[in-house]
Amino acid sequence: MRRYLWALALALSAACVDCSAASLSIDGTRPGRILPNTQSTLCMWHLSRSAFRHVKRNPACDVLEFAEYVEVMGATGGSKDRDCLKNPDDRAVLDDYDFTRLVEGCRGILGLGLKPYLKLGNVPPKFSSDVSGGSFHMNVRPPDDFAVYGRYMTACAKALLEAFGRDELLTWRFAVLTEFENGGWFKDASGDPDKTFHAYCRLYETTVESFANVIAPDVTIGVHAMAVTEGLWDERRFIKYAAERKLPLKFVTASFYDRKPGQPTTGLTLPQTIEHLRDAAEAAGLTNLFYAVDEGRLLFGATRKKANDALGLRVVGDTYQAAYDARVVKQLYDSGAEYFASWGYMSGPNTFFEGLPSVSFHVARHAAKFKGMQRLPVAAEDPAPAGMEIDAVAALSRDGQSLRVMAYAFTNHLFATGTTKVDLRIRPPARWPKGGKVEAVFRLVDDNANWFDEWRKERKRLGIGDDRFHWSPDCPGVLSGPGLISAADRKTFKEQTVPRLREYAVLHEEKKPLTIGEDGALVLSRDLPANAVLFVELTNQMPHRRE
Repeated sequence: MRRYLWALALALSAACVDCSAASLSIDGTRPGRILPNTQSTLCMWHLSRSAFRHVKRNPACDVLEFAEYVEVMGATGGSKDRDCLKNPDDRAVLDDYDFTRLVEGCRGILGLGLKPYLKLGNVPPKFSSDVSGGSFHMNVRPPDDFAVYGRYMTACAKALLEAFGRDELLTWRFAVLTEFENGGWFKDASGDPDKTFHAYCRLYETTVESFANVIAPDVTIGVHAMAVTEGLWDERRFIKYAAERKLPLKFVTASFYDRKPGQPTTGLTLPQTIEHLRDAAEAAGLTNLFYAVDEGRLLFGATRKKANDALGLRVVGDTYQAAYDARVVKQLYDSGAEYFASWGYMSGPNTFFEGLPSVSFHVARHAAKFKGMQRLPVAAEDPAPAGMEIDAVAALSRDGQSLRVMAYAFTNHLFATGTTKVDLRIRPPARWPKGGKVEAVFRLVDDNANWFDEWRKERKRLGIGDDRFHWSPDCPGVLSGPGLISAADRKTFKEQTVPRLREYAVLHEEKKPLTIGEDGALVLSRDLPANAVLFVELTNQMPHRRE
């Protein structure tokens, strides 16, 4: 088997870390790869026709500053509430198509300036005689007749074409299934991996043929593999199959989950997951694909309760998540991956737009600003303290006038304490003159910019125990579906707690003028608490020198 146990060297035996000093050097004279927007994609479990239609934007915490795509799982079928059919129960009529919900849902996404990314391929239950709900209450069986399914997909493509036009649809993304090799999403009735593989190949071919024929051959369509752990069958097999048959395939994405804070996945690391997929594609001759992560982060919280400790948004509300996310961004850059989709950022009920912003939001908002910048080399000059990973990413704007840094202190301990002095030794671009003026803006994502630690205290005062949440109480989506159970607790949080904790959800900034040394260097010294993330924005205040 090709999977590996990841023994994380950062696992701690105590919550306090060795808090000495560390330093990082950044070379602003060697710009490299143009960086993507790693925060570009929002992930939705279900799309209704009213989705995004009545959103009230909050300028203080607006995901529309950085989001570009909305990934919709099970967009065209798999259950009665997702099937684009007038009567999902009537097996005597198989062409009673009604794509109103899908079209209106996509209109809502477009109305906010976003682009749909639709997961196709889930088979309406009435197309399969041996229906099985699988792991996600979605029909996992192949259709009895692929011609029937093909006509359904063709009708879907035509409905989208009529509503939005070819030029618009060519800016969207499509994939065939979520985690295509996961038996909980798709499996032949026999349970046989080989039969399931061939059924998926046929499902993919039928779907892409419908969309390519109706919309255009170069429609952006790809696949989402589980990849991080073993599926029912090896996803590399399909990548090879698609290459051999020259099927339309523009991208391959993965899932990536760590089990819980302090307990990494028993599968591949994030860089290994991307490398694993790219190696398979390039070995098959596919050298022009892009790679990304369509879902993931943390499966479970650290707090065990009676019912379920799964994290609804797949993140914890504690500041631990800030350094975790910053570390993920660096790993995406290192791997050449495009993005890591998010399930939500706010306390809810609509976790993309309503409530208090999590530390994940603060990191996403400012990490997204690296888009289009040129990555700079970062090297550790002094080792990080024991039990801590101190690292950074840095980038230079294309005009050479702005330089950004994201530094983090990751401990892999949910409640780690202690502070480390971090020196950022920056060699500015050559056009920034010695003795020149620079404006610096500092933003520190730590407990002072996080309401969730105060919420833990508030819960204790109010007597709201861990057992009063549907899922993990460690999730910041307090008013989301998996959040607080009782209406009374939800009302208390919304009407009393949110106003009281709003001040703790603000990410403050400090502006400071700096002078480049006569040696042509800038040295920035900052105290970085455990699991905190520091964003630094430097802007050259001197006019360009003529070359």
